[in-house]
Amino acid sequence: MIPAVPGAAVVGWLLLVLSLALGASLLVWWGWRAWRAQSGRPRPPLRRWQWAGAVLLSVLPVSTAVGLAQIAWQDHRQEQHRAAQERLMFFTLERPVAWGDVTLPAGSHVQRDLPQDEAGDADGPPDLRGLREVRFPHPVRIGAMWVGAMSVYGQVALELARPHRFAAHDGKPAQECEAGLAALFNARRPPSPDEPFPPQHDGLAMGDWVFETCFDAGTGMSVRYWKGGQLVWADAPDYGRKE
Repeated sequence: MIPAVPGAAVVGWLLLVLSLALGASLLVWWGWRAWRAQSGRPRPPLRRWQWAGAVLLSVLPVSTAVGLAQIAWQDHRQEQHRAAQERLMFFTLERPVAWGDVTLPAGSHVQRDLPQDEAGDADGPPDLRGLREVRFPHPVRIGAMWVGAMSVYGQVALELARPHRFAAHDGKPAQECEAGLAALFNARRPPSPDEPFPPQHDGLAMGDWVFETCFDAGTGMSVRYWKGGQLVWADAPDYGRKE
């Protein structure tokens, strides 16, 4: 990474102002000479040193204009690339997709990691190995639970659409969780310390996870989706929780 140079922004701004001033001055000068010629009072032809001076003075405005055009083009290409990647990471399912113990219904808003093969979804079902978050269009049953949203990172969090009672296990008492709370599950087998990133899964297998606790997710799990060409946040249903 190239370190920032102190005052570089100020210098760049001054060069831009200077180039604009020089460019405007040259345009006014050439326009004045053209006007004089059209009015029958042409100025004497430029001498060699005058031509050389005009060319040298035009170098800064032209190079600045070319540089700004290149920056604008690069920013445009980067924005296109970023938008294309976000289209792959955030999408809405057009048809149901089975993912382990859960079937994601059509209309589900999905967030996943950027797939390695960016063209892999063109002719088949989407690659959900890097699935991270889902907001369902309606409550979905997972085991004995009814769920409105799901998050899969190092842990699994299920936003309960209906109250659910989790049985006692491993010395922990039973727990009653109301609708709107998120049920948190830990992996039965701890992840390897050699994995710096959350593992990817081919599907949700609830047998691999053990209930830990319920917690208040506030306004619900945050999942984004495309609406009118923009990424917006999906609203969580009103589960009628008592504050």
